[in-house]
This record gives sequence, C-alpha cells and structure tokens, in this order.
Amino acid sequence: MLIEYIDNLQEDIIGSRLFQPKRQLINYLFNGIGHLPKNQLEDQLSQAPLDKEDNLILYTFFLSQTEHFNFEWSYLLSKLRNLPDFLKRFNKYINFVCSDINTMITSIQLSDLTFFQIDEFLQVVYSPTQNSITAQCKLDLLNNMLSCKAGQYRLKIICGSKTIISLDRSTKEDVKSVADKIQTLLTVIHNNNDSKEDDNEEK
Repeated sequence: MLIEYIDNLQEDIIGSRLFQPKRQLINYLFNGIGHLPKNQLEDQLSQAPLDKEDNLILYTFFLSQTEHFNFEWSYLLSKLRNLPDFLKRFNKYINFVCSDINTMITSIQLSDLTFFQIDEFLQVVYSPTQNSITAQCKLDLLNNMLSCKAGQYRLKIICGSKTIISLDRSTKEDVKSVADKIQTLLTVIHNNNDSKEDDNEEK
C-alpha cells in the first residue's frame, strides 16, 4: 500500500533527488524486514552480519575520505554495528502497529476517512463504507523511523479535520482496553454533536 501511495505522488516529489532511495528504503523495511517472522529475521542477520559486509566497509571508508564529510571512519563503523538492533526493533515496532490497527478497525465504530497517524510519519486510512485500508507516508519525516521503539508508538486518530484522540500506545496496556476507551470517547463526541444539532433546530 505504501509503495502504491508513493508511486502516485505528485511529479515534483517523484522527481526529487532522494525520491528513489527513499522508495527503496521504505520497500526494504515495510515489505521486507517488517514481514519477516522473528526466527527468519534472526537467521538473516546471523548469516550476513552487516558489519562484515565488504561492500559496506568499503562504502563507509569511501564516505569518510570525502573532504566534505564530517565524520570519521570509526564513527561510521560504530553506526553500522547498530543496524541489526535497529532492524530487530523496527520489525517488532511495525508488527505491533499493524496488530493494533487491525484490532481497532474491527472493534471501534469509525466514520469514513478515519486516519490513524503513527509517530507523525505514517498514516493508515480506513473507510468502513468501502471496507478499504490505504497507507500513506510522509517522506520528509522518514527519520522518525530511526527512533522507533519495539513496543511503543505515538497514535493520533483523526476524523475529517479533527484529532479525536492522541495517546502513547504501549504493550503495557491491552489493545482491547484501549479500543474500548476510544469507542467510549467517540460515543460521547457523537452524542454531543447530536445534542448541538437538536439545540440549533429548536432555535
């Protein structure tokens, strides 16, 4: 869904200098790493340790020797060694997010064009009338992925132009409990709107 959304972006965005690398990155993380079960991810990382890949070692050395680059080679190598931890963390993160949203769209009575905004950079749009889900990604906020946490994310639920709820989701609280609270809030908002419409009609 994300790749389809990205490919349909405006021409000026598609033609931008970093569009293609960002598309490759999203495809690799969401359609690759995000889909792997834990044992396959562990197996992949153990078979090809990133800090022992000759081409990556060469690339980091090449970057460090560029006169306009401000980081030493040792710094780049230390970042390279952190990549497996990030990939494991991202895998748990995106699976937690997807599991949450799947539960919420089946447990909460939502209006059309409800946006689930995750950590500002990712949006999942649900339309109950058409029973369809689409995904969108803000390419200028991709760096938010680097600070993702395995069992935590920031969620906003937006209906129309209004943010209905904003909360920090965590594995510490059961998703059904969160869904019940959101449903209660939506019911209160709906009843208040109905009450205001009745008052206006009486006037």
